Amino acid sequence: EKFEFADSPKWDRRFEASSNVVASNEEELDVIRKEEAIKDKATTEQLEAKHQAWQRMDHKVILQATNLLQPFINDRRIERIQSVLQQRTKHARFLFENPVNPSNVWACLRTMDSFGIQYVDMVISSGKYKGKAAISQKRGMRTAMGSAQWLTLRNHGSTEQAIETLREEGFLIYASDLNPSSIDIRDIQWPSPSSSGDDDDTADDDDDNNNHQLPNDDDRPICIVMGNEETGI
Repeated sequence: EKFEFADSPKWDRRFEASSNVVASNEEELDVIRKEEAIKDKATTEQLEAKHQAWQRMDHKVILQATNLLQPFINDRRIERIQSVLQQRTKHARFLFENPVNPSNVWACLRTMDSFGIQYVDMVISSGKYKGKAAISQKRGMRTAMGSAQWLTLRNHGSTEQAIETLREEGFLIYASDLNPSSIDIRDIQWPSPSSSGDDDDTADDDDDNNNHQLPNDDDRPICIVMGNEETGI
């Protein structure tokens, strides 16, 4: 197992005694679990409030603020910002279901950011993390979520809630799973926002390459579900 150390491990909050509590008995552990469930709910509400605040911002106010600040930013920086924003996509997002290792989450979020993925969903169910070590594990997940400065994250109370919300928002949902009936991800022709109306070309590609084309009437944004590292989906 890999662990990513901070620049100054001595001051890394993940090593604080207060954040790495080990209960002396099952009764204390049960109390800690309940406290963690409350914190999970608070984290969910905080992320949702932040998301809603961005959604409510008036476009005219944003434009005025941008015009006000622009003279203080050099041209190269502005070009860089515009380049990054133009490559952001709303067409694809990922859902992480009860991941085990916080380091994996940090790494994935950095990768999402570099590929222009703006929206990421998480499910951190208190009941899915068992044992004394799981308390620190789950706390690490909350820390990882808070470290994603440039991404828009949502935490859901359960997998069922996450799926229901995403479907209501019009997303096609695909789960990564290792079993004999799974389709190799390399054999799928993923739709793109610009591919609408190219049905004839798509059909030809299917005949030539025997690829699995997603339904033509479902050229909607997609969400890919990544399961737990140990137990999968």
